Parts: sequence; structure tokens; C-alpha cells
Amino acid sequence: MRDSAPLDDWDGAVERLRRTFPGLPAKTSADWLAIARATYREGDDGRIHQDWDPAVLRSLLAGLKEGPIDLWPRFRALGRVRVLVLRGETSTVLSRDTLVRMAAAHPRLAEVTVPGVGHAPSLEARTALDDFLAKIP
Repeated sequence: MRDSAPLDDWDGAVERLRRTFPGLPAKTSADWLAIARATYREGDDGRIHQDWDPAVLRSLLAGLKEGPIDLWPRFRALGRVRVLVLRGETSTVLSRDTLVRMAAAHPRLAEVTVPGVGHAPSLEARTALDDFLAKIP
């Protein structure tokens, strides 16, 4: 999210999220507000500030300047670890084709596609997450 300027109120935070991430798994105004409250915080100045590390995005964008990043070697290195992929059905970040390739490359991968949402899927997939965690020794 490139616009990191503080906002005057929670309605502004909701509007920024709606504009920037229209595929978030929010169906109601209450859903959007819950996502905003998980993404922003009220500062000592009474304004609403992003509550995540912008360095994550900066490092990713900096890496892209040098060309596409090949994450497959890193993904394959997880071969001995159980992995759960939660994918939003309408995600523009993780395509169905890529998920199929991931499953073929990783024998211990479990996947859940959350219908009707983009990236990132909410914990509507909580049952799948609970089932996955219950199988870990």
C-alpha cells in the first residue's frame, strides 16, 4: 500500500482499503471496519495510522526492479514441512495454475480455496486451518 499518510477517521481507513484492495473478503460494512481495525491503529495524535511494516513492501518492490524473483527454490526447500495454502478463489496474487504447480512440487501441501474472495482470504477457512493444525504432531 503506497499511500501511508495518516487518516482522519476509521471511515477513511475503510475507504482506502476498499479502493486499494477491493478483493478483500469483506461482505458488509462491519467486515470492512474489522479489516481496517486489524490493518491500522489510532495514534497518540488521534489520527489513524497503518499498523504494518512498510519495509516488507519496499524490499519486495526493490527486488522487482532487478527483474522477476524466482521463489520456487525457496518454496521447494519447504519440502519436508507440512504446508497449508489458503487461496482466495478470485485472487489476483495467487492463481489457480500456480497453486496446481505448488501442489505438484510439494508432496506435503494441503490447500483450501475460499470461495468468492480475493487476496487475502479471511479466516472463513478456520475449519481447514484447525484441521491442518490438529494433524501436526
